Amino acid sequence: SQSAVESHIAPLLLQARLTKEKLIVVDDFLPFEVASRASSLVLEDAARNEKGDWSSMSYEEVAHEADAIAHDFDYAEAEDISGGEHLSDAVSWIFPDLIPVFSIARYTEGHHIDAHDDKAHVPIEMKGKGEVLHSRKYAAIYYLTPTWKASYGGVLVDEVTGTHIVPKFNRLVLFEVPRLHRVTAVRPNAPPRLSVFGWWLTPGKLYELDVDDDDDDDDE
Repeated sequence: SQSAVESHIAPLLLQARLTKEKLIVVDDFLPFEVASRASSLVLEDAARNEKGDWSSMSYEEVAHEADAIAHDFDYAEAEDISGGEHLSDAVSWIFPDLIPVFSIARYTEGHHIDAHDDKAHVPIEMKGKGEVLHSRKYAAIYYLTPTWKASYGGVLVDEVTGTHIVPKFNRLVLFEVPRLHRVTAVRPNAPPRLSVFGWWLTPGKLYELDVDDDDDDDDE
C-alpha cells in the first residue's frame, strides 16, 4: 500500500501503477479531515435510514441465473446518501475519460460475496449514438468505516495472489477487470461496513462473458 500524497495530486500516477500492477492499495486516499467528515455523513445516514434509500442485493433474487454467485449486502445510489455523491466524485476522477458507475455499499452481520471476477457488459445510452455496449474496465472500492478490525470480517480476498485486504478506513483498492476476488462474511457485533464501490466503463466488449446473458449485477 502507499500513503497517497500522489493520489491527491496525480491520478496519472495511479493509472500508471494500475496498468503495471493490475491491483493496487492506496492508504490515506483523501486528506483525513475530508474523509472523516464525508464518511461521518454516510454513517449517520446509514444509522438513521435502515431501509429508505437502501436496497438489498441478495443471492435469492438472482439464484436462477446461470452465472449467479452467492452474495448478500445492501446498496444505495451515491446521490441518495448524505456525503455519498462527494465521495463517489472523489474516486471517479481517477479515470476522467471513462464512464464512472459508483454506489454505496452497507454490509452487516453475515453479508458477504463469493468469488467473482466483475466482468459485465453494460448498455449505455450515448448522445447521438443510441445505446452503446460498454465493458467494466477498472473497479474501485473505497472504505468508509473508522476503526475497522480484521476480526470483524468483511475482508476483500484477492484470489489471484491470495492477499487479504482489510477494509481499513480511508483505504482505496483499485483493480483491472476481470480479477477473481471475494468478500468474507461480516461477523456478529461488527459495525456496518460501508464503502463506495463501482467501476469505470469503456465502449466495446473487452472480454467474453462466461454465459450468454450480459450481467450488470452490483457486486463489489
